Amino acid sequence: MITHENYKNSLVRLKWLIYMADTHKTKIYEAEITELSDGLEIYELNNFPIEEPNPIELVKFHLERLGCTPKRLAKEIGISHSHFLRIINKDVDLTKKMSKKLSEFNYIKIRF
Repeated sequence: MITHENYKNSLVRLKWLIYMADTHKTKIYEAEITELSDGLEIYELNNFPIEEPNPIELVKFHLERLGCTPKRLAKEIGISHSHFLRIINKDVDLTKKMSKKLSEFNYIKIRF
């Protein structure tokens, strides 16, 4: 079983191996990189779980990422700006139908 100390040491080793492989343009580190990466991934999945994001927060994130205004997105998905703002402000629930509309706009994927 990997300890947190082993995890930290493995991260340092992995960074070094990647640096060496890239610097020397060689594949001799490939097997160890793969083995360390797989072990680190398992440790991280067990010790650092990532929760599903809140759908509204996800929409806000994508608005910022895309440099898109709420008004523009509302127009793109065919709803009024005021209704979209009520959704964003959590005054009304995000429905499955609205989620589907958002999913069709620029890869915003929301799951229920």
